[in-house]
Amino acid sequence: MATTGGTSSGPSAGGDAPQKRSAARNSAGPSVWRRLIQNAINWLVLGGIIVGVFFFLRAREKQKAAVPEKTEVPPVRLAANAPDTLELVPQTRDAMGVQVAEVKASPRTAPLKLFGWLYLEGSRLAHVQTVFIGRAVEIGQTVDEDGKQRALQPGDTVQEKQILAKLWSKEIGEKKSDLVDALSKLRWHENTLQRLNASIGAVPRKDVFEAQQNIRSDTIEIERLRRTLRSWQIPTTSWRPLRRKRSESLPSRNRPQCSKRPLP
Repeated sequence: MATTGGTSSGPSAGGDAPQKRSAARNSAGPSVWRRLIQNAINWLVLGGIIVGVFFFLRAREKQKAAVPEKTEVPPVRLAANAPDTLELVPQTRDAMGVQVAEVKASPRTAPLKLFGWLYLEGSRLAHVQTVFIGRAVEIGQTVDEDGKQRALQPGDTVQEKQILAKLWSKEIGEKKSDLVDALSKLRWHENTLQRLNASIGAVPRKDVFEAQQNIRSDTIEIERLRRTLRSWQIPTTSWRPLRRKRSESLPSRNRPQCSKRPLP
């Protein structure tokens, strides 16, 4: 029993060793392939880094080479044959992509038709008003392009001191009549004072004072009417002849003069 057991145990011990070696080889195989794959990946990454650095340095060198060298020629200059004009040098023109072409007239297009209404511009419209009330009896004249005279119309160009219209005013007629009346009263009172001075001593002093006061009142009234006509911008040629006619009707020797003798 023992011999049988001993003989059977020998072959079993000798068969365990190859199994262990095959198991060791099987366990070592995947680790070797893993290391080989890891090394290959590392080399690939390293090679990619080296290639990237190479291309980066090469691109940088090209960029430096592409930068133009600074020249002393200015990019623009003043034109010699045209005032206030700049000329581009060829380098600047090429860098900016400027294209030079001959100036030509644009082709004709269809006229633009607009429909609407035109009004006078309010900022350039001035309303001319008179200082007195009246009725327009005549409109100012102007010369058109054909050289013919016609009445003024809206939009015509006028000049300073040009007559725009002639008015008939009742107020101006009344003021002129008042002026003639005042001149007539002044003449009458001057003649009265002249007669009183001729018979000095035979008339009361009160009458002489009243005649002098009447002359002063007439003079003030005449000046007031004249100022009113001037403020209305009435030409002096229209009412100055009234004074001239009054002066001509009264000779110088008959003009009243105040007596310098003391009154009794």
